[in-house]
Amino acid sequence: MKNLIILIYFLTIPFIGLSQKGIELCYEITPDLEDNSLLHVQARIVNLTSDDVYFLSESCNELDYYIKTISPDVESYIMMHCNATFPQKERIKAYSEYTFKSMLKVKNNSNNLGLNLILVLLNSETKVKGKFISNIRNAYVLQTIELKGQLLK
Repeated sequence: MKNLIILIYFLTIPFIGLSQKGIELCYEITPDLEDNSLLHVQARIVNLTSDDVYFLSESCNELDYYIKTISPDVESYIMMHCNATFPQKERIKAYSEYTFKSMLKVKNNSNNLGLNLILVLLNSETKVKGKFISNIRNAYVLQTIELKGQLLK
């Protein structure tokens, strides 16, 4: 048991540092013009390191399933429901960024609109084609980090 704890510690330390200094999540929120319960999110994952970063995304709804709100009154709003979604391996080059859009649904009035992102980090040699998303997530559970979002607007 002691060996397992030590192993987990050394496997997760590089990613804890990465999530604090190497990768950042920034986002802007704008209200929908027709439905005041919907909010549009324009987000960026910024790679501040000298190495490329690889992460798991999905062919349907990209990162929508990985967005977490800090308020129970706000949730990720999935507009398109697909019969199937496939894993995608995304890459953010060193000192670069990855942009994506999402939507939120406000169930009750809330001023607490903070967002976090669950990011499943992959290795450069990881192959995702033909694999199940759940199997990839399970295999990389120790390389999964939560990015605390920073609201820009």
